[in-house]
Amino acid sequence: MRTVKRRSLKLNKGKWEAIERIAQAFAQDKQAHLNFYQRSGNFAEAVGWRERRDALKQQPDHQQALLPVHASDLAVKEAYETELKYWASIAEQIEVSGRNWTDEQKHCANWLLYDAQRFSALILGRAPINERINLTREERKQAQSYLRRRARRIMKDRPRVRVARSFVLDNSLYKVFETAGGQGVSISSLERGNRIHIPLEGEGEIRGNIRVVLAPESRRIELHLTFEVKVAEAESEEVMALDVGITEVFADDEGNLYGQQMGAVLKEASRKLDDKGRKRNKLHALRKKYQRQGKKKARNIRKYNLGSKALRERKGWAKITIENQINRAISEALKNRQPKVIVTEKLDIRGPARSKEVSRRVSYWHRRTLKERIEFKASAAGCRREQVNPAYTSQSCPACGYLNKANRQGDRFQCLKCGHTGHADVIAAINQKARMNDREITLWTPKETVRMILVGRYEARLERRNASSSDEKIRTETVPGQTLEREEGPEIKSRVNQRTKLPSANQQNRRR
Repeated sequence: MRTVKRRSLKLNKGKWEAIERIAQAFAQDKQAHLNFYQRSGNFAEAVGWRERRDALKQQPDHQQALLPVHASDLAVKEAYETELKYWASIAEQIEVSGRNWTDEQKHCANWLLYDAQRFSALILGRAPINERINLTREERKQAQSYLRRRARRIMKDRPRVRVARSFVLDNSLYKVFETAGGQGVSISSLERGNRIHIPLEGEGEIRGNIRVVLAPESRRIELHLTFEVKVAEAESEEVMALDVGITEVFADDEGNLYGQQMGAVLKEASRKLDDKGRKRNKLHALRKKYQRQGKKKARNIRKYNLGSKALRERKGWAKITIENQINRAISEALKNRQPKVIVTEKLDIRGPARSKEVSRRVSYWHRRTLKERIEFKASAAGCRREQVNPAYTSQSCPACGYLNKANRQGDRFQCLKCGHTGHADVIAAINQKARMNDREITLWTPKETVRMILVGRYEARLERRNASSSDEKIRTETVPGQTLEREEGPEIKSRVNQRTKLPSANQQNRRR
């Protein structure tokens, strides 16, 4: 599916306020249905959203609702699907395959995770039981307790409507019209029989359900339309790994950098945001001072200097610029490599940042936009997208496997053992590509476990290398100033010394 956005012309005050009232009524209706589904396990017992819709229509006060009947039905559907996505997203983040369980226990856990309503019943109430899965009580309890623990670590606040900025209409609630000035739509208002005529920019097909999204900073609306996209078939068998950076949008496993202007764009946006924030903080402090003194200046500062319209517009322009950079970088990568599979890290870009400036720059990435654009463009190009665990991909050497935080210094990577060098994001992309088929390190393997696996592999490689040479001490190639004995702990050092110790003269005579 592809979403196409159609913008309206700037609306007058009367039309804008009428559309705002529709959005507020839709938000209130949707929140009421969310409250219903989040109460007493109603969601787990629901057959579907139509069940709730039909029950509401039996109530005598249903006809007195603010929203038109069809819009109210769509609010029920939206609330049900929101709750469904919430539980499905939690279930998706729970890994079962790596557990030391029996096959029946894994079958039971996957059965509970497969259905969002079944999974919500497990977390919030009595766990469903599949009689066809033969488990003892202790085995079943072990699987259920693990899922509950993992889910409660992941769970956040339940879904709710925070801002009344959009609503949904079906084809009975709007009509498309053509005038000499261009195309437009007329939508049903909260007043029966009255419609709001909205002129649109451009021309195009409008059909099916549409989402109306409000843009208060420009007093316009956007119509979001969905269309089926014919997926092409990729002709090549190439696998391309992309690592997300800050100085550039992406780096691939062949050393290509895409969207190298991103660093400057993010830095400038961060600088302006920081500068604006400092000035607004000073004005806030000044307003509070005048307010305590009872001066009229406090109200004037609040009215003329601390408005949010200009700030929203500035953030909006920064967002558009960043989205353009992302789109161009993805298109360039697909055109350059024409891959069949795209490998990326899990695109959440979270975790502690090195500084406040980096944190601000990362916040401008708009994680959802980055993820959506990759998914859409990959599917449009006929590519399969694979996500891998990103832990330590930019700190471990792809040549020798040595892992050390000091291997990476900013955008530069240099292995402290073998001296392998490269761009840190390119190194990360190479490691991500290798991790796609790694059976030990899955997408949900904990970071601590990943480290243990990587260190274990490096030590095993050292042991094999040492065992292959029994006549002379093996000296691992290092960067000048770094040696194996200095980098490794005393236990590894003693083991290496014992394995590589030369035989004494008596032992050599006995061998002769």
